[in-house]
Order: sequence, then C-alpha cells, then structure tokens
Amino acid sequence: MRFIHTADLHIDSPLLGLERYEGAPVERMRSATRQAFRNVIELCLDSRAPLLLLAGDVFDEDWRDYNTGLFFIGELNRLRDVGTQVLMVRGNHDAASEVSRHLTLPPHARLLSAEEAETVVLDDLGVAVHGVSYSRREVTESLVPLFPPPVDGLTNVGLLHANVGAASGHGNYSPCRLDELAALGYDYWALGHVHERQVLSAEPCIAYSGVTQGRHAREPGPRGCLLVRASDSGLAVEPFDTDVVRWAELTVRPGVEVGSVEGLLAMIRDRLDQEARAAEGRLLAARVTIEGPFEGTAELYDDDRRQQLLAEIRAIPDHLGIDAWIEKVNLRTSPLVPLDELRRGEGVVAELLRRTAALMRDDDALPGIQEALRPLVERAGPQLREAGLDLTDPRVLRDLVAQAEVALTLHLQGHLSS
Repeated sequence: MRFIHTADLHIDSPLLGLERYEGAPVERMRSATRQAFRNVIELCLDSRAPLLLLAGDVFDEDWRDYNTGLFFIGELNRLRDVGTQVLMVRGNHDAASEVSRHLTLPPHARLLSAEEAETVVLDDLGVAVHGVSYSRREVTESLVPLFPPPVDGLTNVGLLHANVGAASGHGNYSPCRLDELAALGYDYWALGHVHERQVLSAEPCIAYSGVTQGRHAREPGPRGCLLVRASDSGLAVEPFDTDVVRWAELTVRPGVEVGSVEGLLAMIRDRLDQEARAAEGRLLAARVTIEGPFEGTAELYDDDRRQQLLAEIRAIPDHLGIDAWIEKVNLRTSPLVPLDELRRGEGVVAELLRRTAALMRDDDALPGIQEALRPLVERAGPQLREAGLDLTDPRVLRDLVAQAEVALTLHLQGHLSS
C-alpha cells in the first residue's frame, strides 16, 4: 500500500508587492502554487497511489473568487478515474471560520470533521486514517487527546495540522509533543503546518511534508510532498519535489581575497550559475546578500555606485542565459579594518561605534527604536514585511542598526560625501 502525504498548498496565496519589482515574473509567481498542486496530482497518477492525504492549509484564508475552489475541485477530479481517494483536514489558514465559500467535494474526496476526530477505514487498502479539522484559526490546545486508539490489523495513519515541539517560526497552533503522537500507537503521522519537509521520528514514522511551493525567500530550497510505502517490513518515505519556482538565499562573503567590485560580481555570477543548475529547470528566485569585510565597502555605500551595482547584479541572469530573477540584494559589508578595532580607538568614530554596539546589546533600548519607527510601520507595514523588514523583530532592528553603523562610519571617515 502506498499513499501521498502533502500539506500547506496555500493555493492562490497572495504574493504581495511583486509589482514593485521591475522585471518581476508576476504571473509565473502567482500561478506557482497552482502548478505545484498539479504536480502533486501528477505524482498520484504516475505512481498510481490509491490515497492522497492533505494535512491542512489547502487554501490561504478566504478565496478571492470561486475560481480558486473550482481549480482545486478540477484537479481532484483528475484522480477519480484512477480510483485515488482523497482525505483532508483543515488547518489554521483554511479553518471553517476562515473560509466562508464552499464547493461540494467529489465523491472520492472527503473533508474530516471539525467537531471530533474522525476515523475512515479503507478495508481494501488495509488502512485506517484518523483526523480532525480546525473549526477556528486560533486552536491553542493540543488536538491529540481527541484521537482514538488504533484499529487492530490495519495500518493506522494520523492526519493533523499541528506545531510539534513548539517549532520556531510558526504559529503555536494545536501544540503537542512528539511523545504524545508516538504514544497513540499509529504507524504514521501525516502532519501539516511546519513548512520544512522533515521526518521527526522513524518509528513510528512522524513527518511534515512541508509546503508544496516556497512562497518567499524565507522558504528556500526544494519543496514538495512525500510518497509513503507501507509493507510488512515497515514504512518507507520518499520525498518528491513539486515546486516550480525555487527560492534561494545566496550569501556572498568577498573577504580580503576579493579587492574589487568586479571580483565581487564574478563571485555572484558563479553562485547564481550553481544555484540555477541545482534548480533543474525551475525558475530561480534569488535573494543575494553581500556581507563581511570588503575593500570596496565604501563604493557599495555610495548611492550612485550602489545603484549601478544593483543593476549589474540584476542583469546577471540575462548575461548567463539562465532562468532566474533577483528578488532582492542586501548589502551588509563592512570596512576591512574590523569595527571592533575601531571601537577601541579615540575620536568621534570610535565613540559612535561604542554607542551603536551598546544599543545592539541593550534589549531595553529596542522598544524606543520601535516607537520611533511606528509611523513608518503604520504607513507601510505590509510592504515592509513582504520585503523581509519586520520592524517588530529585534533581529531585523539590530541588522538595520548595523548597516547604519557602517554607513555613518564611512561618512565620518570621509569615504562618503553624503
């Protein structure tokens, strides 16, 4: 027996702010979540898997129009003729309270209850699937106690959208522990919510399939689903990539070895070429970060030279003839003379660096910075978050202070005119 485990499709998830980027492949990006789900369906057809499990967040809150639902139903109908059954639960993004529009599922697909844990016994497959949907977005209690004991003589699968072990970076919805899941005695837990594909436990097998399509630079690398095979010897889990846009975070550290902007550009060209090959024909969406000591730092903080450099970086995919888009370039370089060394000196620059260092260490000072930036956040909050600038995040604030520290140091040393 085999089945496909997938989750976090976020079909038609709005990709905010793409229009602001000149040359952004807007339509390709917006259709990516749909194409990723088509790839899941193709895997079901190619592998002739008799069962598809969807562990929540199929949709990204309420649909903008019925075309989202019609697309989903149309893809499910492709499985009807081959006899693939579909079982699904709701997660925090597509909880009953979040999605007001509904379409009738085809007969071979079933949405499990949000009132109580529901068990579906598929005798012909030798499997029992137990699952529960979210009735509301804010599920702050563990749903594991709702699950029944395993059915004797069958492969038992739990279908759940949850945060296991308080995984960071994700809302703590339906929080539970790994030992809670293992204690129920199921053979496999098909989990959703955490967007990283990962196997938390081999026996019993407890796994996140991850998001089917990365939606931004904070979801880099391969994304897809899991093909699970059950036999007398146990379970085997095989990952399959379904993404059509491959996000990559490229960090380039020129160091003392690279002494010119031209050398820096050569480094970026090499990295982009490598990542494009690894993407295997997918559109590569890259966020480039240049960091660390660099002899040409003053050039990068000069407005005119910086704009020229950004234009040259964005042109690299065309020069290489690769299918890639530069989403963003972060400049986080510093002068070759370590800032710590300058801090130990005398004068205005040293005093400035000592003050910024103290500021970055002082958690009590961050609320003051956040309050000063509050009008900006109120005016442009969504755009800032889409650009990866969450000004409520202390890490982001410290990064911005560090960049300002370099710019002010160069200015006071006479390397920048304004």
